[in-house]
Amino acid sequence: MADGKIYFRTKCTVLSPAWTATVASPDGTHVYEMMATPYILASQNGKTIDIKLSGL
Repeated sequence: MADGKIYFRTKCTVLSPAWTATVASPDGTHVYEMMATPYILASQNGKTIDIKLSGL
């Protein structure tokens, strides 16, 4: 977390909240920039998953 934004690194696809920027690596890892939030909705292998962030 920096400047009120989260930088979230994952191999999942983030569905919500809306991200403001993303980069991807050849191995399938993505880094998403988004506003600070305690919950992320993502897709992993076609399944929707809920991710709860702590320590914000």
